[in-house]
Amino acid sequence: MRTFFDGNGNDSTSAVLAHLAAHRQLTIADLYIINTAPSYAGQYMGRQFLLTDYPSPLNWNFKGIFSPAAVSRNEVESKIGLEADTLEVTWSPKDTDILADDGSGPPPVTLLTALQGFGAGVFDNGVLEVWRCVMPTPGDCNTLGACLMFGGRIGDLEPDRLAVKITVQSRLEVLNVQVPTNVIEPTNILAQYSTGYIPAGAPSSFAVVAGTTAAKVFADASPTMPQGTYDSGYIVFTGGKLAGTYRAVRAQTVESGHHAFYLLEPLPFVPTIGDLLGAFAPVPRDFQGAIDAGQAVAAFPFVPSPVNSAVVIG
Repeated sequence: MRTFFDGNGNDSTSAVLAHLAAHRQLTIADLYIINTAPSYAGQYMGRQFLLTDYPSPLNWNFKGIFSPAAVSRNEVESKIGLEADTLEVTWSPKDTDILADDGSGPPPVTLLTALQGFGAGVFDNGVLEVWRCVMPTPGDCNTLGACLMFGGRIGDLEPDRLAVKITVQSRLEVLNVQVPTNVIEPTNILAQYSTGYIPAGAPSSFAVVAGTTAAKVFADASPTMPQGTYDSGYIVFTGGKLAGTYRAVRAQTVESGHHAFYLLEPLPFVPTIGDLLGAFAPVPRDFQGAIDAGQAVAAFPFVPSPVNSAVVIG
């Protein structure tokens, strides 16, 4: 579950869980934080708009007072992997939403409306965050607080005469490895993700042997691990021209005394005999996310097998 922060900035996740368990109807609101671009150091530096889709102002001491606005977002979609890496937010600023020159630029002091600012590039590469607030009573944002639903840099902008459509690029876009999306909902008990581990007594390194192809890797190591040990796990090359290359393992067998790793995706080229690799088994868990006896949590709880992948809309 996402971490909630109360009005003092303290972790209130356990209180939110208790509230969710005890109530069938919830009072919730989205809180939007839109910041100007850091590249506009000086004239419009650090300008921030606090907005909400709630019909009255909301005071969340952790961030400030959020004003009612004509603001909305598209659905946040939860999947395993990097699927929902952008979010679209539409805002119709009021004429009173003003960007004030702080005076550090050349005179005269310039005033821009927020809509003019989007057209002028003031928000390019700025930051936009969407927080989900749970209120025990209407208007109370401080007791239970809010959790971050989505956050990232402002990418494409489509301003028109009355509104602007903002595409927010996830902060995970800077990563070049497959990671769980940052939009997994608290109710998504099926979506989980784990790293791998080296089973007890397993070798830490394998050497590629003859017969290897780009899609099937034969490798020797002692002791020989039983068939299926590395099913749904992964291998990573630690030596040779493929050093640093990861591949998911569809199935692992033992053939003629060799470990055979069947890969979900072929390698860019056939490894050289003698290249070294490490093999990692998936953390064993049952369908409900319970950890098998003797295994510690490696990463996110609730990771199903590939056949049980789920999509949850929030």
